Amino acid sequence: FADSKGRPSFPDSVAIPKIGLGLLAFFPYTSYRPPQVAINIAQKRFKTPVYMHNTKPFYRENMHNYEENQGKNNTNSRNFEYETLYIHENYTLGSLMSGRPNGYCWFDVGGKYGTRQGPFIEQSVWRLGVKGTGNGGVQIFGNTGKEYIDVSGRSPYEQIGQLKNAILRVAKFTNFMWTAFPNSATLILKTHGTSSIAFAEFREHGVYAAVLPFGRTHTVTKTPFHRLKANSTQVSWTFDNATVPTIGMALQVGLKAEYGSFSGFMSTIMNEARFE
Repeated sequence: FADSKGRPSFPDSVAIPKIGLGLLAFFPYTSYRPPQVAINIAQKRFKTPVYMHNTKPFYRENMHNYEENQGKNNTNSRNFEYETLYIHENYTLGSLMSGRPNGYCWFDVGGKYGTRQGPFIEQSVWRLGVKGTGNGGVQIFGNTGKEYIDVSGRSPYEQIGQLKNAILRVAKFTNFMWTAFPNSATLILKTHGTSSIAFAEFREHGVYAAVLPFGRTHTVTKTPFHRLKANSTQVSWTFDNATVPTIGMALQVGLKAEYGSFSGFMSTIMNEARFE
């Protein structure tokens, strides 16, 4: 929440002309102020790290069967989802354990949205947010399977788990996983066994990230992310899973205060990271 101690990420010159035309400008500049504790939480004025496990209600109803929305019929219709958040200095890592979104559920709608619309597009299974320039933020995100080219939905054959500053994703029935990095980060690929680890450094705020694939890989590519070509780079891993049908990806985040330098972080991951 924006106030005199925490300015919005956009300048007044952009927002003020839009007051009355859109909520983007209205809310940061309204005279209403929530309780100070809510402002402190929004502006991260608390001691970190904070590690949370949250139970959340499912965000969308099943429009065809109310009982399924209540979780009465099967495990895929459970009405709660389980969120893990790890908030540390200058970054937040989050993940969602859920029977949904599975990416294969669509409503036939037509009109300007096309012939069908995915009902779970507001959910993302995992995301890393890092403090950017000024008060803005940047993100690392990704998905599994060539049919999931965005972060809308997920493969029904992917599972995810998080322990503090590390996330582990495991999938089957696909040989493709990808992760997108903001171009404001320094991105380095390093060979590790039969694959490549992607390292990212957010130098301004001393945040480091490493994405480690596991499985027998044979192709690693680096291309502009199709929706944010000027701002993000997509690193894709194609696996040779003929003999190892389960593939996966680990993401670990660290701070300069913990590793001393980006090279120290990379050396630690290269020397100590392994899958057993």
